[in-house]
Amino acid sequence: MIITLDDDRQLHALERQQNTIAAMLEHTDHDTRVILKELYFKRYPQYTMGGLAQQHLIYCSRASGFRKRDAFVEELSKNLGMYVAER
Repeated sequence: MIITLDDDRQLHALERQQNTIAAMLEHTDHDTRVILKELYFKRYPQYTMGGLAQQHLIYCSRASGFRKRDAFVEELSKNLGMYVAER
């Protein structure tokens, strides 16, 4: 299979994105990791944000969980060079 220069650029971009996400997940707090893995990385999530808090899988309130998620996504978008609209 022949890989063109454009394909190579796309592969490098995907690899860079994957490395950025992995590094951020490694350096984030436990609650944020649990939230992201349960709500976004699982094929069939078992809990909602409220369920994670009620079952004490995260050690913060539902509202704090949403703030942690939002902060992670905002920091990730900055690290990936994406535009973040002001609220």
